[in-house]
Parts: sequence; structure tokens; C-alpha cells
Amino acid sequence: MTTDHIVIGDLRPRVQYVADGTVRDFAYPFPIFKTADLEVWLGEVRATTGFTTTGAGSDGGGTVSFGAAPAAGTLVTLRRRLAVQRVSDFQEGGAFRAKVVNDELDYQTAVLQQLEVDLSRALRLAPTDPSTASLVLPPPQPGKAIGWNADASGLTNDPADFAQARADVQATLTAAQAAAAQAATSAQQAAAATEAILIPTVDAQEAALMAQAARDAAQAAGAAAATDAAAADASAAAVAGEAAATGQWTAEAQTLVWLAERNAAAVGDAVTAAQGARAEALGAADGALLDRVAAERAADRAATAAATAAAALIGTRPGQALPEWARIDT
Repeated sequence: MTTDHIVIGDLRPRVQYVADGTVRDFAYPFPIFKTADLEVWLGEVRATTGFTTTGAGSDGGGTVSFGAAPAAGTLVTLRRRLAVQRVSDFQEGGAFRAKVVNDELDYQTAVLQQLEVDLSRALRLAPTDPSTASLVLPPPQPGKAIGWNADASGLTNDPADFAQARADVQATLTAAQAAAAQAATSAQQAAAATEAILIPTVDAQEAALMAQAARDAAQAAGAAAATDAAAADASAAAVAGEAAATGQWTAEAQTLVWLAERNAAAVGDAVTAAQGARAEALGAADGALLDRVAAERAADRAATAAATAAAALIGTRPGQALPEWARIDT
């Protein structure tokens, strides 16, 4: 059926788009009576120039065309806004034309749709909530949050000092940032100290191994010297015994005894040298062990310093819980 007036369908008189930086034309699917009935918003700013509107008076809506495409990511909002008023008047005994009546009813229906949208975006209780609490806002007070009163019958300004709470959170955040910086510094220092400690630790371990090897060699040399000394003594005793039995101290026997005595003296010197080497090896091993212990203790101190700094950071927490709107670290 064809009509000579706008048909107001069951449509929300509000539509939004996210611009891509290329598209310039944006459609609105609801009817408007005149071009001025349509508001155009770019983000949080209402646009009044830079575009043209077509489709006023059409049942299917129309199009808003921008001269330059809105920047990518911009939220484009198109909504119908009508003045809440009568647009016609009927006189007693005057003409009562259908078009005038339809236009008036269409306009009032459009106003009701506008109010419906506004109410749907307002603070309200759920339809199933049995509460009879008042939603009237208390008088504005700087720095105060709005919350339920003691018996949840209405709204009131929260007595908490959120300005001080925000200051406390800021102080805590600053302390946490300082602790984080200190922890990072301590971690770097600990890493450097550990790297420096590893070298003497490895050197100490190698020295200990070398000292052990020297000690083992000294023990072997001492044992060999003792064996040689015993053999020299036995040889000298045999020669002396033979000379005493025959009563003949020939030049050869005297030479053999002399050589045995020299061998015994050399063996004694070798034993003494081996014992000295063994003592030096033991001292080197003890020194390497002390160096290793000192390195390990230094590593422990570095790890403790890093752990202390990390604990200082982990232990930092805001001193007071705040609602999401009052936080300053988000």
C-alpha cells in the first residue's frame, strides 16, 4: 500500500560505524523528517560541516557523505534527534486531514523511539530486581565516589577519601618502580659477580687437581727412594760382610762400599726432596680449597643480594584497594 507520509518502523534511530580511512559514505536505515534531524558524530566530537545528508523524508533512511573519508579507527555515530513538541494543531470545527494527522503521529512515534533509546542507556534496575531502592543521585562532591547507603535503599557519596587513596597508590607505584629498577641493577651486578667468581673457582679446582697429582707423584717418588735406599744399604752390607769374612778390603770392595754410601746419601736426598714436594703439594691443595670456598661464599652473597632485591619488588603491593575508575596504573 502506498502512503503519502513517512512510515516509522520498529528501528532504533541510532547507528555506528568504525571508519577505515577510505569509505566516505555511511548509511542510516531509519527515516528522518528533515536534514537537521540527523546528528553526525566523529568520535566524541559532533560534526556540523564537511558532509552532506540525503534521504530526508524517505521511509528507508539515507546516506551521509563526507568530503574526506574519516580517519581509520574513527567511530562514526549517526542518530536521529527531534525536539519534543507538537508539529500541528487542530482547530475546533476546522479541517481534519489524514496527512496532517499521520505526520503528527509519525513525529510523536519517532520522539518515543528517541526516548526509548535514551532510557535504554540510562542507569536502571533490572526488571526482575525486587528492590525499591531509589536511583536518585546524591549532590556532586569533588573526589567522592557514589555507592549504596548502609541499607541499600539509595545512593550516597562514599565517605572514603579517594584523593588520599590515589596519592597512596601513586606513592606505592613509585616505590614499586624504584624497587624494580633496583632489582634489575642487582641482577646485573649479581650476573657480573657470578661470572667473575666462576673463573677463580675453575682455577681453584684445577689447582686442587694439580696439587693432588703433585702429592701423588711425591708419594710415589718417596716410596721409590725408600726402596732404592733399602737396596743400597743391603748392597753395602753385603760388600762389608764379604770383606770382613775374607779379611780382604780390596780397592774394588772399598769402591763398592763408597758407591753404596753415596747411593744411600743420594737416596736420602731424594727422600727429603720428595717429602718437601709432598708438603708443597699439600699446601697448594689447601690454598686451592680455600680459594674455592671463598669463591663459593662470594657467589652465595651475590645470589642472596639478587634474591633480596627481587623480594623487595615482589613484596610491593598497593596499600589500599580501589575501584577500577580510581586506579592510576591502568
